[in-house]
Amino acid sequence: MIASRLFCQHRSVVLPLSLYAPRYIAVRSHLSRSFSASSMAAKAIPVIVCGRRETIGESVADGLKPEYELVHFVKTPEAGVKDLPLVLKGSAPETAASSVGTGNIADGAKAVILGGGYDDNDYEVMRKAVDATTLERRPVWLRNDLSVAMPPPGPEYGKAVVVRVKNLLSKLDKENRLNGADSDMYWF
Repeated sequence: MIASRLFCQHRSVVLPLSLYAPRYIAVRSHLSRSFSASSMAAKAIPVIVCGRRETIGESVADGLKPEYELVHFVKTPEAGVKDLPLVLKGSAPETAASSVGTGNIADGAKAVILGGGYDDNDYEVMRKAVDATTLERRPVWLRNDLSVAMPPPGPEYGKAVVVRVKNLLSKLDKENRLNGADSDMYWF
């Protein structure tokens, strides 16, 4: 009996499509989802966040995972002027490192995200510092649209920022704008 089963398993047998198609489609669909999920988890998109409060930065960092990796957190515009050009090149920052962020800066970052505590002037001085630097890839800049109603600063604020940032980053990634050629500024 065992020999005949083995023999049957190795012979080419043509079965009606209805017998094996649903199983094949289900397996193929499962493998595609598994491959996509493992590929995304293995290669998070590196980003830099500029924020005034580390507690909010921590909730933003956690909320961005697993699709995005907060590699460096900038606490002040002055630190941004010094650190952003270095970190985007993959070099160590000049100012004291924050406890927020992974520190995985070897590949720079594809986006610089500014929180609500950064005004037009702060953006301009940091942007000029980055623009004056020779970089292989330029990051996109994401700024908080303060005209959109948000909770007061705190954990809920961080969660609301994450939703808006992830939606915009996902859109930009699908449009291939995180490839280093686009250094435009976008509102979230």
